[in-house]
Amino acid sequence: MRRLVPTGPDSTVSRILPHPAKLFPCVVAVLLTAACGSSTGSDDPEALGGDLTVLASASLTETFTELGEQFETANPSAHVRFSFGAGSTLATQIVQGAPADVFASASVNHMDTVVEAGKAGRSVVFASNMLTVAVPAGNPAHVTSLEDLADPKVTVAVCVPKAPCGRLAARVFKNAGIAVTPVTQEVDVKATLNKVVLGEVDAGLVYVTDVKAAGRKVEGIAIPEKVNASTTYPIGVIEGSSHSRLAQAFVDHVLSEEGKAVLTRAGFSPPEGSGSASPTPDNSSGDPTTGTTNVPSNGRGTTSSPRRAPGLPSRRRQGAALRARGRTRRSAPRSQTAQTPAVLSLCACLAVGFLLLPLIALLTNAPWGDLPRILSEPGTLDALQLSFLTATAATGTSVLLGVPLAWVLARSPRRGTGLLRALVTLPLVLPPVVGGVALLMALGRTGLLGRHLDSWFHITFPFTTPGVVLAETFVAMPFLVVTVEGALRSVDRSAEEAAATLGASRLTVLRRITLPLVAPSLLAGGILCWTRALGEFGATITFAGNFPGTTQTMPLSVYLALENDPDAAVALSVVLLGACLTSLLLLRNHWLRPRTSTVL
Repeated sequence: MRRLVPTGPDSTVSRILPHPAKLFPCVVAVLLTAACGSSTGSDDPEALGGDLTVLASASLTETFTELGEQFETANPSAHVRFSFGAGSTLATQIVQGAPADVFASASVNHMDTVVEAGKAGRSVVFASNMLTVAVPAGNPAHVTSLEDLADPKVTVAVCVPKAPCGRLAARVFKNAGIAVTPVTQEVDVKATLNKVVLGEVDAGLVYVTDVKAAGRKVEGIAIPEKVNASTTYPIGVIEGSSHSRLAQAFVDHVLSEEGKAVLTRAGFSPPEGSGSASPTPDNSSGDPTTGTTNVPSNGRGTTSSPRRAPGLPSRRRQGAALRARGRTRRSAPRSQTAQTPAVLSLCACLAVGFLLLPLIALLTNAPWGDLPRILSEPGTLDALQLSFLTATAATGTSVLLGVPLAWVLARSPRRGTGLLRALVTLPLVLPPVVGGVALLMALGRTGLLGRHLDSWFHITFPFTTPGVVLAETFVAMPFLVVTVEGALRSVDRSAEEAAATLGASRLTVLRRITLPLVAPSLLAGGILCWTRALGEFGATITFAGNFPGTTQTMPLSVYLALENDPDAAVALSVVLLGACLTSLLLLRNHWLRPRTSTVL
């Protein structure tokens, strides 16, 4: 029979369809196939597929990586992506809306934070972990027991107090009745372990599983069970996950016998017999621009115009008037062409909005009422004082070393100056954390130069305040060098040459003529250097570590506060913003009003 089947909103085509009786076997076959496919999707995990995002504590890195590989092997259509870090940081990210499907933490408190925020439902504890003492390979400090960590000569690394590993370390020390003063408090257990692996500390308190995963890089010293402490690991599916079925399958795999075998091989204990400690509620808290000095010009490419002294002859007065009228006539069309096109004005407005909107949001959300209380806390005052002290010291060091370097780059006729300039300005574009690693490899206890400083002179820089100054100097000095070099290149050298012909020495010329001429740019570079040093984070935490009162600067305090007290993080950020803004305003409106052009 002939039927009309619509193929569009306004048209139909004629099509000949088979008789319904002939379609029945095909329909039955399709339904059976769909039923089989549906059954496979619900009962057979191999039919699961998609991208799964798992956020897990740093101590689960090796174990969950292996479990993820197993899960992908069993589910070829599935792909598991991991994000490892401090559990408190991950919990904060989830609460703030970070896309995730599964969350596994080293503390029940972190999971409770996510659950209370309505971001996760039921969770289940799947393992427990205990602390142990990790020492570098060969045990250079000859640490044999937990009590040896109380020796002031032994350098110890632990986690920050509000992280699970840091909280457990404090409990272990209390149970053992010993007082241990660590040289650094790292943000998570992996960062603590890395300081031991690099040999920067004599010992560190980490989990048993971390020592086992490190292999021959470290050695473990067991802590007596009667004074040891443990933590439990919960895991759960994030509410609103777009792959909830796949996420639950991964959780089931972790809880399966195969998953338990992987956990046991890694050194985890089952939750039933872990004797887990009851941790206290976790409040764990756990960065190139150059300023350009624009000097007003008189429209003729010079920095000043000749003034007419009184009593000039009439002809000279007439000539000056004619020249002035000529300049006025020439400046009229120039002002007309200086109008900004509408497209550029729109883009400029968008750029200003993009740069100012985050700052406005920061000021809007600042807890102004609690600001005095937050800033009066001892830890905040120590961090603020340390930041200003180290930034000033780094700026002084940069001036002492950077000004001669800028002079060499600007005045030296030797070949290779271009390569030297590229190397000097490299920290401007180098990620600060890479700079921290480089400093560690050079000046660390086992570094290229640091090993000799330690063995010959007993001088060490990591985990000390001078180490903070070195890290800040490394990232901030190029700002001063680039600024001063540009000024030295553009300065008029006729005065220097005249002084030299009159018998002045090079040092006298530099001190009496060159430096005064570049003083505005030197001040500009110094302020930029100080501001950059004040906000340094990556190189500091990598090279100098984190310890309150010694190496914990304001940026580190902001980072740690953001994990458990956002109001405090915002308040500290406002303080840093105010310090930087004040510096730039002074730089622009007060100090930089030179009468000679400078090039940056």
